[in-house]
Amino acid sequence: MERSDQCTGMGAKDDHASDGTPLIAVSNCAGDVADSNDSVQSADSVRVLTSVDSTNTYATSSVRRALAEDDIDCVDVVRGLFDDGHAESSATESSAVASDSEQRVPMSVVLSDTQTAGRGRLDRTWYNEPGESFVGTFVTAVPKALLDGGSSGWMTMAAGLAAIYALEATTGLIAVDRQNEAGYGGCSEGVKTVHDNDNQVAQGDDHDGRSQHDQTGPRLALKWPNDVYLTGRKLGGILAELAAVRGDIAIVVFGIGLNLFVPADRLPTDQSTSLQLQVNDLPEYAELRNRIADGIASSLRHRLTLLAADPVAAAETLRKETVAVSWTLGRHVTARLAQNGVTSGQVVEGVAESINADASLTIRTADDEIVTVTTGDVGVE
Repeated sequence: MERSDQCTGMGAKDDHASDGTPLIAVSNCAGDVADSNDSVQSADSVRVLTSVDSTNTYATSSVRRALAEDDIDCVDVVRGLFDDGHAESSATESSAVASDSEQRVPMSVVLSDTQTAGRGRLDRTWYNEPGESFVGTFVTAVPKALLDGGSSGWMTMAAGLAAIYALEATTGLIAVDRQNEAGYGGCSEGVKTVHDNDNQVAQGDDHDGRSQHDQTGPRLALKWPNDVYLTGRKLGGILAELAAVRGDIAIVVFGIGLNLFVPADRLPTDQSTSLQLQVNDLPEYAELRNRIADGIASSLRHRLTLLAADPVAAAETLRKETVAVSWTLGRHVTARLAQNGVTSGQVVEGVAESINADASLTIRTADDEIVTVTTGDVGVE
């Protein structure tokens, strides 16, 4: 799995000509097709590969080849991306992704048993063996306006929340609930906080939510903003990248990797874990992979549809959800800051104090200095 590199925005593929045409070339990235079926019911189109260099690169290359046709609709491209032909749609690009919350954003998925050149933020490499990891990319089209301000960060965290939802639904695991834990803040009434912000370090009052029984056992969490944690160790990571822009529509790809059946002696670090080490009686690999992919596609599509329809309200909902399952808040962190995808050399240490409206992270240092982090490599102690 990827080392813990954090970024609240899209990945590096964001340079465009004045007409919106992407300037960064992507290889054809051909993969060996194992299946291309309806195994992921919540997606518009699906492709399953046995091996590929990178599912994000494969998806981005597929998008750009499809967009080579003149006047083709971005939403139709995504809906039919892995079909023989592009899906038909009567919706226009603007109305399909921005008119109201009832119109779902499109969603296509590519999965692979393994990838040979997987990567994460800041060019980190990924560890993957056939049949041991969930490797997939989720492709969607959203209003280009979501790339500005804090909305792009919330798209990344929406993918993390979707991964947690899928794991809960598939395995019976539950997520950390900071609202019910002494020492951490929540977003519901009844949580007394040290500071005024509703996601600061809290003095834990019990209130309605998960039962005390539910608070025991393996727990899922998000480490700000794009790592999935289980029992305090990294289970997987997320890499969001901009594939293309046409008019007022952006096509975004979300690469998600999770350790499923990686044995303990092959985990990349002592800070990582694998699903099989925490959960008994898992389904066989292909079934588990497809069920997780289906859950992610459904949840991510729902969250992004709401974000496209009402960015302000949806961002606040996502913030509260993220705070509730945060592995970062209230803990000592070391942030190695980055700029334009490159580490700057600046290091900030302190207590992670809040996740803000623009998806940034606030850290309070030992000198009581407040530092806001938008991009960087964040380690949690």
